[in-house]
Amino acid sequence: MFRPPFLKAASALLVLPLLALACGQSGQATVTPQNLYSTSKPGTVLVLADFKAHLTVPAPKLDDARLEALKNRAVSLIRSGQLASDQDVIASWLIDQVLSDPLAYFLPTKDLSQTDVEVVGQGSGFVIAPNGYVITNAHVAAPDETELRQQLAENGLQDFVAQDVKDFMQSAGAQATPELEQKARKAISTYDAKYLQVGSLGKSFFVEVGAANGGKVSAQDITADVAAAGKQIPGKDVAVLKVDRNNMPTVPLGDSSQVNTGDKVYVLGYPGAATFHPVVSEESQTEPTLSSGAVSAKKISPEGWPVFQIDAPITHGNSGGPVFDDQGRVIGIATFGTVDPSTGKEIQGFNFAIPISVAQEFINKAGAKPQQGVVSQKYDDAIALYNKHWYSDALNEFQQVNRLSPGHPYVQEYIAKSQAAIAKGQDRSYEKYIPFLIGGIAVVLVLIVGTLLLVVLPRRRGRAAGPSGGQPGGYTPEAAGPPPAPVGAVPPAGPTVQAPAQPPANVPSVPPGQAQAQGPAQAPSQPAPPDPAGNPGSAPTG
Repeated sequence: MFRPPFLKAASALLVLPLLALACGQSGQATVTPQNLYSTSKPGTVLVLADFKAHLTVPAPKLDDARLEALKNRAVSLIRSGQLASDQDVIASWLIDQVLSDPLAYFLPTKDLSQTDVEVVGQGSGFVIAPNGYVITNAHVAAPDETELRQQLAENGLQDFVAQDVKDFMQSAGAQATPELEQKARKAISTYDAKYLQVGSLGKSFFVEVGAANGGKVSAQDITADVAAAGKQIPGKDVAVLKVDRNNMPTVPLGDSSQVNTGDKVYVLGYPGAATFHPVVSEESQTEPTLSSGAVSAKKISPEGWPVFQIDAPITHGNSGGPVFDDQGRVIGIATFGTVDPSTGKEIQGFNFAIPISVAQEFINKAGAKPQQGVVSQKYDDAIALYNKHWYSDALNEFQQVNRLSPGHPYVQEYIAKSQAAIAKGQDRSYEKYIPFLIGGIAVVLVLIVGTLLLVVLPRRRGRAAGPSGGQPGGYTPEAAGPPPAPVGAVPPAGPTVQAPAQPPANVPSVPPGQAQAQGPAQAPSQPAPPDPAGNPGSAPTG
């Protein structure tokens, strides 16, 4: 059946807006910070590095020969007037010279100081695969051995250092001041790092996640192994940990090559100052901290790989944490900040992140396959439903998450919130049927309008064409009226052609009564030739 173009256009114009209402608009919207936090915090973890060792340090003593030479130099300075001949000034000068170069003036003895020490480092990380692959920084999970020894010397031998500083100050006969004690502590630590013997060094790594138990969330440590690692800054400061766990919550990875200066970024992690703050509860330690900012610049490392400069606040403990774009995808790893060289204090606003593209090298070495797990997918879906107030649908998804991942740290809270909202009559899950209702109405309206157009338009076309199918030369019978019948002819029969009110000249008239008795007017005795157009019941035009 021929379908008029007007009918096609009318149907299309009607269907398109209704389908738009029924299906909604497509496209990916920017994620709100609240939603990013809710969906990403299960896959953001605290990383702990536990270093244990048995330390042995020989007790120091001053090198008498070097000390005697230093005294002779002091005498020369006094004679030349370059050093005052005041006893306190001379003692202060001698101590300053010794402490400025402790390895030149301190010698090891056979007396040994021994102890077992433990140093725990803390950073952040994020899960990239549900079978337990975690990204963090190399300086968190694979620190440089030399720097580790230095850290053990500084942190693990504090009691020894304190005693050595006290003994040194007494032997030097100098007045103890905070500035002098700080110099002495630094010098002794340098000596200990030089002669420190580390035996049976043990390294243990843990991924700490929140676990719900009895309505409370507590920290749960999962043993981790280093699957792949680079070198800490200025190297590729990336490490991949592997934990023996399935159905872990994950975070999605983005494309760091598409990041531009000025793009919005969010950092999620566990800064030590906030995570272990004395005024917060222990269970609050499982809650990561969200900070935001922008990409301040795209720079290049000394080794030639890219670095993102960001102004989002980060500090100790954020290292290894995810840096998200405004779509909620990880595009970088929070790695290092900026320190004032004169004071040693952090300078906020000038922090740096390693692009996720750099981490891909180590992800491949570890054999990890980044993907979203079913737990994260259902949890994200449940959060989306919850935010739309579709509480009964969200409750069903949260309960599935709880079955797949017992002890999930956040799902119990959302289950309780969803149940409470349903009990208060706040559930709006029925709204999911509205698009189908609108779609059904759209289909019915299209059918009705289509039917009307199919019925009405052919009738109009029939009236417009007339019984002869139209006249040549642009002549339209409906517009101009029927042509006058020729002399001696009888008007053709047909439903749309009426007989003239008065009979034409030389044609006998038929009284009205006789016409009613005989029926329609008869055609001439000679049969009319067929209409070239093939329309039945048509008369010749001439």
